[in-house]
Amino acid sequence: MKFTRNRFSAMVLFLGAISLIVASLSLYRSAKVAAQNAIDGYTECNRLVKDIEGFRGAPRIASLEVEPPDRIAARVTSAVADGKLSTSSILSVDPQTPVRIGRTEYQIRATQIVLQNASLEQVAAFVTGLEEASEGMIVRDLLLNRSPSQGENGLELWNVRLTLTQMIFFPISEK
Repeated sequence: MKFTRNRFSAMVLFLGAISLIVASLSLYRSAKVAAQNAIDGYTECNRLVKDIEGFRGAPRIASLEVEPPDRIAARVTSAVADGKLSTSSILSVDPQTPVRIGRTEYQIRATQIVLQNASLEQVAAFVTGLEEASEGMIVRDLLLNRSPSQGENGLELWNVRLTLTQMIFFPISEK
């Protein structure tokens, strides 16, 4: 009887040891998978941080604020100087109110500008002076009509109507 009892105890201990080994292996495997997932997540987070850091220096396509009329006027004045135009060449500068683009989080603000009696070189320099892509300011439309006037040495002059647009990031309110 003692022999059977010892045999039974040995069998129970053996099965307990096997169960403990199986449970330990299962726990080890799940911990190994969790550790690999953590490593993969950490690697992905590092990649995303590097991407975000790279985007900080990248040019924006939209401004975070609407450019006030006085800054638009200063921008036009600076562009007139860049284009070597006379101030009498500016017929009008008409900033419009911003308009939401569909159901997006962006608005667009158009400013109509009319110039008269400018050469093509002056127009090109003026447009280059107006634009600032990093602030979402670009000349979207440009219409040229030949002016009846002529410049020095018979140079062709043009009347210009252009639209300076500003893209503005303006999220829709949650209310």
